[in-house]
Amino acid sequence: MEYINVLDEGQDLVEAVKALRPTFFREREIQAAVAALSENRSVLLVGPAGVGKTSVLHGVVSHLGNEGSLKFRRFTTAQIMSGTRYLGD
Repeated sequence: MEYINVLDEGQDLVEAVKALRPTFFREREIQAAVAALSENRSVLLVGPAGVGKTSVLHGVVSHLGNEGSLKFRRFTTAQIMSGTRYLGD
């Protein structure tokens, strides 16, 4: 079985967010997510399309990614599932 380096796959969100405009009107959600992540808790963004989940994600990445010690990667379902043969691989 061939293993790949996770950092070689996916999109680097820190670099991608630098090219975007700043996030507006989501400060409360961004701060709540940052606070949860700083306490080693998980964050799940849920809601219908168009409510700002990606905007909150970009705000969190721009806030935490500026520290330089954290890396954020975006993966597609196809990238995650590639190389699997059986359910649970």
